[in-house]
Amino acid sequence: MQIVDYIVLGCGIYLIFKAYMMKKEGEIPEGVLIGRQQQISKNADVAGFIRAMYGKTVVLGLAAMLAGILPMIARGIHGVSLWAFLSNAAFFVILVIYAVLLRKAQREYLER
Repeated sequence: MQIVDYIVLGCGIYLIFKAYMMKKEGEIPEGVLIGRQQQISKNADVAGFIRAMYGKTVVLGLAAMLAGILPMIARGIHGVSLWAFLSNAAFFVILVIYAVLLRKAQREYLER
């Protein structure tokens, strides 16, 4: 299970980096927040989409980092495994909510 923790931690770092780049460059990263082949309409509100999803993407990245780090810590400290389990459960809930909010934002801002 240790490799999965590293992958989840890496994904969290990657999400935060992509959110920062999205806000800095004003472009939506393909393959992260939209599909590689997804068409964005000419009337799309890209800036609105970025504003709507930036904070949510950072929160998801932080949750992924926490879900990756806590199990690593739990292996060395007795009694922390409950916190590791709870962080993984919270990460899953946040991931599901994020997916719903992402799809809603795509419909609202990009599919006009």
